[in-house]
Amino acid sequence: TPSNTPTPPTSSNTPIPPTPSNTPIPPTPSNTPIPPPTPPVFTIVTPTLGNRTLLKLKEQLRKETVPYIHLIMWDTNRCKDSLTPEEVEDERTYSYVMRHPYHKYPNQRNDVWLRAVGTTLTNTPYITFFDDDTWPEENHLSKVLNYISRNKLDYTYVKRRMWEPNGTIIGIDDFEAIGKQTNWGYKLIDNSSIYLKIETARKLSTVFLEHQVYGDDRYTPEFLEKNAKGERMNQVLVNHISRPELVNFFKQNCSQEKK
Repeated sequence: TPSNTPTPPTSSNTPIPPTPSNTPIPPTPSNTPIPPPTPPVFTIVTPTLGNRTLLKLKEQLRKETVPYIHLIMWDTNRCKDSLTPEEVEDERTYSYVMRHPYHKYPNQRNDVWLRAVGTTLTNTPYITFFDDDTWPEENHLSKVLNYISRNKLDYTYVKRRMWEPNGTIIGIDDFEAIGKQTNWGYKLIDNSSIYLKIETARKLSTVFLEHQVYGDDRYTPEFLEKNAKGERMNQVLVNHISRPELVNFFKQNCSQEKK
């Protein structure tokens, strides 16, 4: 009879489905935790007059897997058809326009001073210097970092491949930037082929400040031999464009690369 027939659910006792007010809110960009940026391991310091070969350096650095920051130190003097500081800045590249406060003697080199200043603007574990007419082999920082760590070094330096300004390969420098006495009576470690712990780089910057002249890299080997532990890494990891007046010098002395 109607009195003992089960009563069907009504709206009052039917379970209420979730509504927007009690449904869990999915994460949104505003409340999703943002991972911290990967700290840079290397600082790369580049003094420049704005040469457009700087773009090739930036392009090669983009292929690095080791995190880095790139400090471009701009001389107030500029070359013809110069890049501008704004053209090269990005999320890891920073431009600093610097005017030298005082020239003590004629022909003082601003690029040497800019290298020293760049060393004071960073605190990454390692630092290296690249002039705007040089560029590295692809992903070379990981090889350098492994070599320094494995051998417990304060610094290392690598072989350089020399190029003519017209883009022709000259050969491998196995005779001058070798950190040992050359046939011309001096030692040389090219400052665009050297990688240092930051503490060692800060010490070396005093040498840059004391020798703001062409050939400043002839003062680098002796200082490092006395103040740090390092050795040459026997790999060609850096490319250099020769100054026009030195092309014949390098042609006469560079070795040809083995295939």
